[in-house]
Amino acid sequence: MSNDLKVWVDSKRHSVEGHTAKCSLSFNGRIIWGPYHCHANTYRLRDALAAADPRFQLTVSERYKSIEGHTYTISVMAGGHLYLDRLSTHGHMVGLCKAINDCLEEERRRAQPPEADPAPPYAAPQPPQPSPKQPVPPRTTRPSGRQDFEIAIICALKVEHDAIEAFLDEEFEIDGFSYGKAPGDFNAYTTGRIGQRAIVLAYMPHMGKVNSATVAAHLSMSFRQIKVALLVGVCGAAPRDANGGEVFLGDVMISTAVIQVDFGRQYSDESVRKDTLEDALGRANPEIRSFLHKLEGDRTSKKLEKKTLEYLTGLCDRDRKYAHPGHSDNLYRADSTHLVPRKREGTARPILHFGRFASGDSVMKSGLHRDKIVAKEQVIAFEMEGAGSWDCLPTVIIKSACDYADSHKNKGWQRYASATAAACTKAVLDEWRSSQVN
Repeated sequence: MSNDLKVWVDSKRHSVEGHTAKCSLSFNGRIIWGPYHCHANTYRLRDALAAADPRFQLTVSERYKSIEGHTYTISVMAGGHLYLDRLSTHGHMVGLCKAINDCLEEERRRAQPPEADPAPPYAAPQPPQPSPKQPVPPRTTRPSGRQDFEIAIICALKVEHDAIEAFLDEEFEIDGFSYGKAPGDFNAYTTGRIGQRAIVLAYMPHMGKVNSATVAAHLSMSFRQIKVALLVGVCGAAPRDANGGEVFLGDVMISTAVIQVDFGRQYSDESVRKDTLEDALGRANPEIRSFLHKLEGDRTSKKLEKKTLEYLTGLCDRDRKYAHPGHSDNLYRADSTHLVPRKREGTARPILHFGRFASGDSVMKSGLHRDKIVAKEQVIAFEMEGAGSWDCLPTVIIKSACDYADSHKNKGWQRYASATAAACTKAVLDEWRSSQVN
């Protein structure tokens, strides 16, 4: 196949057109551009490219109509033959031309014969030496469309999504490219890569389970193949976990179940949660339960703690605002202002705790009420979004303790706790196995 294909754009007078399709370009089966919305006349460009150079395949599919402005024309020529002459189009096609020209330039470089090396002086033949095997890094590509995303991350607070964004190794929607979203979806998104995993980050408009349910429902409209939604951020922690281990600020809590503690009946002297089978939140699906059992195992949990500390240290080196706050980690008795004497053995580092989360629309700021719910429900943390997303998407909550859910609650630990939760999220993503084959 020759590499004399020419595709170019020229400026034209502005015209208003209706876009009813979307298109993406592949070269030898590899996506190199798109998807972008386009006019229905793009089918003519598709046919012209296929005739001029079959290595380039322009895929065109229908989409909802939008009104756009055309300010360019596009032409296709190969072998001296003009396959397409000044088709009206929009500015996205400048990127298509660049993608084609870059591919052709790379093909021309590959086609050039290598320069011959001068004959070396004679040397006695040496026995062959085995070459050391070098690890081959996994290949990652930008997903071709919203249907290729399996992992969502949902954050309620700015300090939470700032920490997640700090771990983005690549952002996909740049230079005018966008995956778009489904009609009626009011969410805001960032798509990108953390480590080797493609993720979509969804921003909540405010705290609370109603907002998280709305965000999760809209997210599932646009990204229909989500296998796991990670609810990441900060939480109030119980002083001890389900196994009786001490919890310190900055430790990371990972959900095994969610209890909606504010759903029930309020009596004059107490509130009673509705806990019948029909009223309780269901357990996670088999894939999520299996994944959590893997994470809880001794080997994997130790690896997660090691990687969390490694990723957190790297983030703090890059941006000191995420460093340990230096504030005293004080736990007070639930019924008084007296400190509980305790100290973590060894070097301070985030520890992982697995267990149930208490979720509701009220911020827990009472040590007495905290301890009562902990004793009754065996929860390890308090937060406000899990009950909303739980029924809409397969949800795992990863939140770090920024307070002890008592009257001494303050925001001094929020940024550091957000960083530890985000670092743990990156470590958890390393353990996720995609069902897609590259």
